Amino acid sequence: MKQLKDLIPTLSINAFSQLHFSSNLNSSLNELIDPEEFLLQRLEDTVASIKLPIPPHRKTVYDFIVIKEGEAQRTFGLTNYFLKTNQVFLMPTNQITSTPYISADIRGYYCHFTLGFLEGLIPYFDKLAIFKDNQVVIDLSQGDIDSICSKLKVLWGLSNTELKHKKAQLTLSLMAVLFEIENHVPVVENKRSVSASERINADFKKLLNEHIKTMRKVSDYADLLNISPNHLNKCIKSVSGKSANQWILDMMLLESKTMLIQSKCSISDISFSLNFDDPSYFSRFFKASTGLSPLQYRKQNKF
Repeated sequence: MKQLKDLIPTLSINAFSQLHFSSNLNSSLNELIDPEEFLLQRLEDTVASIKLPIPPHRKTVYDFIVIKEGEAQRTFGLTNYFLKTNQVFLMPTNQITSTPYISADIRGYYCHFTLGFLEGLIPYFDKLAIFKDNQVVIDLSQGDIDSICSKLKVLWGLSNTELKHKKAQLTLSLMAVLFEIENHVPVVENKRSVSASERINADFKKLLNEHIKTMRKVSDYADLLNISPNHLNKCIKSVSGKSANQWILDMMLLESKTMLIQSKCSISDISFSLNFDDPSYFSRFFKASTGLSPLQYRKQNKF
């Protein structure tokens, strides 16, 4: 049986670009910098080349989208976000995401980067609240978006120019963009304190993303959170309206779809990787949730 790490489709920047962009995409950026570490694109230049919908996958990078005009849809785990003009979308590394829709009139920027790309600036990156505080979408004014896009325009120019000490200039410029985004995050006065149930709900969802491939029981997550299964269920139900077990099942289904679409693993390997003792049980679970067998789903969605 294949190792678990070989079963989960995790996409680096280069693999992501090759899979989801047509071959006529301008390759000048690849000639100047390493796309495994950093990639910046203007949305209006690439929207026609993007192969939509982009199905669920895990990425090895941080990414963010700045929308100056138009609309898009992104997912973060099990949550859908419908993005519009004057918004910024932030995606931390190692998350399951998909892009079902991008409007033809979209304008703005789409950036990916690895933590390693920042090198000596990592201590400054660690000071940022963005990518860490569960604020996935930021609503900004036209002036704020213009200010961010002006710095992105500088970064875009650097990325497409032959320069001495190019990477150093790019990392400094990228950090300036990230701090600019953080500077425009609205400060909420008299912010409502987060309840214990809400904190448990947020921590539970993070743990789901990290452990869904090996943990299927509510008690597993309760142990990680040092609470009882009953208390975990009560907290999750009160905040989300769904039981903890339903969240686990939904996340298992999402992980299943990801592997079926983007890996070449057999149905049996996928079922065992998700801790199903019997591939037939996995097939019944998948068909009950989607109306399709795993093989039918793979054939309908395979690239």
